[in-house]
Amino acid sequence: MSFYPSLVVIGGGLGRRDEFFGPLRELVLSRPEHHPTDLSIVPAALGDDAGLAGAAAWAAATGS
Repeated sequence: MSFYPSLVVIGGGLGRRDEFFGPLRELVLSRPEHHPTDLSIVPAALGDDAGLAGAAAWAAATGS
């Protein structure tokens, strides 16, 4: 079974570093199993708060 995402979202400290995205995309797309037109790598819209928002959503959903 293979997994070919069309979108990868990077959050936290790496998500704030623009210079990270170009080399990461090149590395991923250099692998023979990936198709260049099928992949977007983007920073998380919530930046550093993405983990906090996810934890809050999980807590609300589970009643924790």
